Amino acid sequence: CLPSGVVHVSMSTISPPLALRLAHAHQAAGQGFVSAPVFGRPDVAEAGRLWVVVAGQPGDVEKCRPVVEALSAGYTVVGEQPFLANIVKLAGNFALASAIETLAEAFALVRKSGVHEAAFLEVIAKGVPWSRVYEGYGAAIAAERFEPAGFSLALGLKDMRLALQVADAAAVPMPLLSVIRDQLLQAWAQGEGERDWSVLGAIAAKRAGIGGRE
Repeated sequence: CLPSGVVHVSMSTISPPLALRLAHAHQAAGQGFVSAPVFGRPDVAEAGRLWVVVAGQPGDVEKCRPVVEALSAGYTVVGEQPFLANIVKLAGNFALASAIETLAEAFALVRKSGVHEAAFLEVIAKGVPWSRVYEGYGAAIAAERFEPAGFSLALGLKDMRLALQVADAAAVPMPLLSVIRDQLLQAWAQGEGERDWSVLGAIAAKRAGIGGRE
């Protein structure tokens, strides 16, 4: 058993309810509990370049800070309730899985259409500034800043329709592309066509019952 006063730092990807139960159990035992799941593959971990998502009581977080800093390139504190870090971790993994599915569908489309995968890889690796894509669109969604449009939703809908036409002609199933087209179409039908296509963030918030700033 852990002695009173110690802090349990959980760096695993666990469910938020489990994190909540652990926090309550440690509190009852006079101990601290901090959730600190990580982002990064094994090679990133070996290089000490993980990014850690931290949540817990401020005093507990401060106690474990030297350990977190030693294992990572940095960390983000997302709240005082440990389970919040696990929600952020799962949301981040969802974003990663969605990106992988996007790449998988895109590669299937170009390969079946006769484009060599190495050529497509060069285009997306060198021609698309991925970090700026996530930072730029992420910032727009977080701030609900969709005007002026850097790329309008109407143009995005047009391009996704064209991509689906190519996929249909090549008999390439692209389920995520179909979902994205439908979401763009919904936003366009609601009069959002001239706003930046990152306005999909506002549409998703409305579906979740989250009120916007507007």
